[in-house]
Amino acid sequence: MRELEVFDNGHAILSPSGWGMWSKCTGAMVGLNRSRKKGTDSMASVEGTLAHFLLELSLINWIHPSNIATQDQTDAVVADIDNWCEKICNNTNNTAEVIAFAVECHQQGSACAFPEDMRIEVGKCFERLDVYKQNGWTILPEMKVTLKATLGHKHCDGTSDVIMYKGTRFKVADLKYGKGIEVSPDHSGQLQLYGLGALATLAESGQITYVTDVELVIMQPRIGNGVWKPWKTSMPAMIAFGEDAKMKSEAALKVLCGDDSAIHFEPTTGSCQWCHKKMNCKPRLDFALAEAKAMFAAALKTEGDLERDFDNVTNEMLANVLDRVPFIVSFANDMIAEAERRARDGQIIPRRKLVKGRSSRKWHQEYEDKLTSIMSCYGIDESDCVTIKVKSPAQMDKLKLTKEQKKVVKSLTAVSYGKESLVSISDARPEVVKNVKSTFENFLNNENKGENNE
Repeated sequence: MRELEVFDNGHAILSPSGWGMWSKCTGAMVGLNRSRKKGTDSMASVEGTLAHFLLELSLINWIHPSNIATQDQTDAVVADIDNWCEKICNNTNNTAEVIAFAVECHQQGSACAFPEDMRIEVGKCFERLDVYKQNGWTILPEMKVTLKATLGHKHCDGTSDVIMYKGTRFKVADLKYGKGIEVSPDHSGQLQLYGLGALATLAESGQITYVTDVELVIMQPRIGNGVWKPWKTSMPAMIAFGEDAKMKSEAALKVLCGDDSAIHFEPTTGSCQWCHKKMNCKPRLDFALAEAKAMFAAALKTEGDLERDFDNVTNEMLANVLDRVPFIVSFANDMIAEAERRARDGQIIPRRKLVKGRSSRKWHQEYEDKLTSIMSCYGIDESDCVTIKVKSPAQMDKLKLTKEQKKVVKSLTAVSYGKESLVSISDARPEVVKNVKSTFENFLNNENKGENNE
């Protein structure tokens, strides 16, 4: 395979984090290298990178994030922070807002002046890792991993947040600081690629000779109880995954090298999510139209029925509709966002017009510290313009409280659960059982089916 000339945006062109895209849809590889030159950063990605710097410093020094200070800074991390900020500032595609935020985060990272809420959230992950360290686990932060031994090329290489092992047990953990999309470790291609690369390196150096238990972990402290979300797999399964990844990466590289015979399209909610071509992808449009047609057809009582008696729609029909909703909603939202972007660029969208958003008001920043004194000079009483409100239990959790104080806060807290929602069977949350008899009958039926198949 000939060497690729890859535009360097800080990630391998077939990065482990992009597994969900390039492993499924090689059509996404067309023009990918060119689009990397036009890539932009976001506020969320900038904030996430700063959180990763904090975790790295804490693990290198093994100091709780709340206590990390300037003297704990390392030359290597400072250099990484400098290079990261320079790339963002030099990217002419980035907005002024993102660049300003990156400069602010660079200053915080360089001076170890990390935001207090970030120290608390990353601290939750550190505390969980510390338990393993105290129990004899070896923990390796920010490990550079190469997949060349497994895949035969370097275009999937990356950096794993945390690699840890003890005896024949092995774990790969990844920090996801975002709170917009919950990430699951189940069958995570990204974590399995990191794991295969780390295992090859550790085996070559003699640090690991044999592995029996493998666990993939997502640390996502700002979503639900996501500090430590594990998923167990095995070495045979990891090896099988590596063989599959080798074939899929070779197909993707062929497309990147100009071999159109290797192009195939597989639009899904996951594979399209971060694809640079999703706004101008005909296979995705065709699939969305087919899914919409199938979704509405699934709700029909019988074909050709003129009267739609929705009371007679079966649960299976409803399930068929729900299966198609995520992709259609994702597609529709992307089309709305693209139309708005073009309109803001001055393009005319038929039957649409661009209007101003709803206005909002806030105090001028320069007067924020003087508001009450200025108002009092004009006869406005302080009680009329100042509200004192007790912090919520969630906000209290972010304070440095003693064990006794935490007990008091907990005793004063009333817990109420949100509205029940219907989700995919693959969701990790426990099921709320409403019909015990039906659930038990389904269990027995599944058991009988298993016996009949044996």
